[in-house]
Order: sequence, then structure tokens, then C-alpha cells
Amino acid sequence: MVSFMTDLCHVQSARASGEVARICAELVFGYNRHPAWDEAGYRGCYQQDELDSLEGFIPGLGSYGLDVIGNDGSHPRKAGPCAKCNGADQFLTLQSKLATCLTGSRLAKDRAADAISKIMIPEALDYPA
Repeated sequence: MVSFMTDLCHVQSARASGEVARICAELVFGYNRHPAWDEAGYRGCYQQDELDSLEGFIPGLGSYGLDVIGNDGSHPRKAGPCAKCNGADQFLTLQSKLATCLTGSRLAKDRAADAISKIMIPEALDYPA
């Protein structure tokens, strides 16, 4: 019984901490405007010719550039360049630590589900035997 209750506590703690992490992420990032394809948004992007010249020094770099501005000004078809997380390093570190603290929570959930499936209630008149 103690291990079953411990597993239930682990499951509930993991669920609550996941919800807290989601709400905090909304508060930290949710009030920032997403960058647009304008002059300020272009600053963090690679230019195609710049990426091509760097490819000679760092082979494979071109496959990592997500927001690349073409020589003709074309860009990927999406709302804007990828958002940056400037100033959120401490929050991201804590969020990552919280995520690793969830280790074993799914195992606890499986153990609790297995344990509860073996409970019999003999007092119930229509309970299957």
C-alpha cells in the first residue's frame, strides 16, 4: 500500500510540476512579440552568400541554418525568423532541471496502474469475480 501511495504521489507531483512549467513558460515567453521579416528580424539571419562562404570553412554548416535570407531577399515561408531566448538563460536552466526531475514518473504511473488493476472489492454485489 505504501509503494502504491508513493507512486501516486510521484505521478501527481510530475503532473503538477509539468503544469507549473507550462504556465511559467507562457509568462516568460508569451508576452514577447514574435520577430517579423523586417530589418530588425533579418539581423539574426544568415544571408545565403554568407552561409555559402562559411561552408568552405565549416562543412555542413548550411544544413543548420534555419532562417536563411536568399540573395534575392526571399526567406522561408513562415511568420518570421525563429524567436530568440535572450535573457531567459536562468529560466531555461531551471526548466531543464525540472524536466530531468521527472525521471521515473512514467514508471511510477505504470506501477500505480498495474497495482490498481489488481484491487478487488468483494463488498460490491455486482463486482465481477
